[in-house]
Amino acid sequence: SVAAVPQQQRDMMLQQFDEQNAQFAEAFGNGDIPAPEKARENTANKYVQNLYRFFNLFRRKSEFYNPFGTTLNLMQVPFVCEILSDTRNLKLIAEFYFKQEYYADALSIFEQITASGNADVSIYQKTGFCHESLKQYAKAAEAYDKAELSKNDDIWTLKHIALCLKANGEPEKALEYYRRIEKMQPDNIAVANNIGNCLLDAGNPEEALQYFYKVDYMADKGTRTLRPLAWCTFLTGRYEQSAEYYGRIIADSPTPDDYINRGHALLASKHTKEAVDDYRKAASQIGVDKVAATMEADSRYLSAAEIDNSLLHMIIDKLHYDLA
Repeated sequence: SVAAVPQQQRDMMLQQFDEQNAQFAEAFGNGDIPAPEKARENTANKYVQNLYRFFNLFRRKSEFYNPFGTTLNLMQVPFVCEILSDTRNLKLIAEFYFKQEYYADALSIFEQITASGNADVSIYQKTGFCHESLKQYAKAAEAYDKAELSKNDDIWTLKHIALCLKANGEPEKALEYYRRIEKMQPDNIAVANNIGNCLLDAGNPEEALQYFYKVDYMADKGTRTLRPLAWCTFLTGRYEQSAEYYGRIIADSPTPDDYINRGHALLASKHTKEAVDDYRKAASQIGVDKVAATMEADSRYLSAAEIDNSLLHMIIDKLHYDLA
């Protein structure tokens, strides 16, 4: 028994026990030794971590469904949904998903908030942005319209309505919103450029050209402003000027399309040999078939420039022969 141990050794043993007790108390106080609740939490965390490693790192992981491969929508978990169904919590969860760019999950909750009659401008804007990010442009424009009704002439909202309408193939409607922004920001280069593009898509190259001149005047000179100018001058029958613009682009950073488009301009201005040279340069990079496909896609513009279709076939035949 301990009583039979010599006093000196017993004192040493008790001192060691005291030191161990002190260390234990310090460790417990510092959180190094978990309380029962903490122990359960740590066990659960380790279990989830081990599962994650298995489903993501195991060499045969492809044979198993990975529950970590998809997002967790808390509002689809029954008991959680009941607890968090008030508007305040719904907004918090939706904001979390939105910031993490889980737009489909955020959208479902924003729509739930809207259905409950608790939507404000911010909810409508974010609903629109979720639809826009999911490429649901018509629904996005509809949500942005609701935001715009509540907060009239908000430039951010107007820009996104216009972007969505243009992406949805409605350039005329997009123009209406860009015109409104233009009145508020007459020197905005991006807005002027977007108006030019919408006018071009709407079949009004003459007016579009005036906007592209404005963009070129206000912006740093470069190929980004020259390309729409070059194409618009071609569409409006200014073929020599178009070829000159494309010449400046080609001297800087040419693409195969630049060579093809200058070929169109040269062909329309009766410089057939030079046009064939440009088509050949494009074909040497992307192949004759792709040049032919681009000519086919541009056929209505070439026809408007009075370029005979038989001449185009002859040029393609020559390219096949030259590059065989």
